[in-house]
Amino acid sequence: MLTSAGSEQLTALFGLEGQSAVVTGAAAGIGRSVATLFATAGANVACADIDADRLAATVREINLEAGRTAAIAVPTDISDEAAVRALYAAAASAFNAVTVVANVAGIVKRRAFEELSVEDYDRSHAINSRGTFLSMREAIGHMRAQNSGGSIINISSVASQRAAILHQCHYGASKASVNALTTSLALEVGADNIRINAILPGGIPGERTARENTPAMAPVEGPLAHLERIPLGRYGAQIEIASAVLFLASPAAKYITGQLLAVDGGFCTS
Repeated sequence: MLTSAGSEQLTALFGLEGQSAVVTGAAAGIGRSVATLFATAGANVACADIDADRLAATVREINLEAGRTAAIAVPTDISDEAAVRALYAAAASAFNAVTVVANVAGIVKRRAFEELSVEDYDRSHAINSRGTFLSMREAIGHMRAQNSGGSIINISSVASQRAAILHQCHYGASKASVNALTTSLALEVGADNIRINAILPGGIPGERTARENTPAMAPVEGPLAHLERIPLGRYGAQIEIASAVLFLASPAAKYITGQLLAVDGGFCTS
């Protein structure tokens, strides 16, 4: 049984008390789980998403559960430069220093390669790659100006390193860009005590994925569609990704940067 001192030590290691966070894609799915977990860990959270109604509902639930104003809603198109600047201005105004960022916003649309339009390709990169770039640029600027250091966690995908699902080459390419941004910028900003890492989820069933995939192209096909290719024998849960994000955001990970962490039940090892 933990002593009081031991419990306090664990909280100090894994808690975010007094931290201010930005979470994109917070209206649903992994982003919602991350925002909720951050608030539970003691952080104040600026929640961003293009879906204003779902975002407002998420923030209401977080604040009700926390028993305090732990979160604010900032409707944001993460691919729009002015909108991202406004997001960070709102976060700084509400909570002062931004010290933790989780870039979760993304889209997943399956298209057979020969049917893939320029618009589909560009939209995938606009959200998944450019959106992450814009958020990171604003976050780093704020952290440097504050001289506070901080932690940025990007949500990539196992599809950035392995062919996992058919008809997702544009998605995998956009997430490979996220990986390169993560590792390159971790090198650039390490001297400012800013840590940048990425989580690569495997198969994580979720509401947003189901909504954005084209129903006519179901069922999903490819290596990740087969449980026997996953050593743990199951798909993951959103909270399991959120837990990994919390670890990388926390003081427990203060000597970890530039890493691409697959949270995939072992898929990438099989």
